[in-house]
Amino acid sequence: MSFEITYLKGLPYKNVMTHHEEPKHRNLISTYDDHFNRHGYNPALPPTRSWNGQKLVWLPEKSDFPLLAPPTNYGLFEDLTKKWQEPTKTHSMNSVYTLSYVRHPVSALSRHEHAIPVPPPCLQ
Repeated sequence: MSFEITYLKGLPYKNVMTHHEEPKHRNLISTYDDHFNRHGYNPALPPTRSWNGQKLVWLPEKSDFPLLAPPTNYGLFEDLTKKWQEPTKTHSMNSVYTLSYVRHPVSALSRHEHAIPVPPPCLQ
């Protein structure tokens, strides 16, 4: 009965949100953030991995040594909220799409080019 109750309640917070008993106040960099924003930089990881024939894996894995650093949003959220809070004079409807839209220059638009109309031979 106790197994069913713990199964229905789910895993405790510490098992879901911590890694190797890390304190909650330390930020762990995700694999996505490490790959795209930091380009795979991890000073805790040795430069070369070796093949472990007993476990049939390359060791050490990146997930074994997570990065401990502040989040890497580079102020994007603050810039967007400042941009979204600026009053718009041309539009009465303020939505995320209308405030985030960047108008392209006229030179980037396509020009309509048509052939010179030639009347059919029967009308000449």
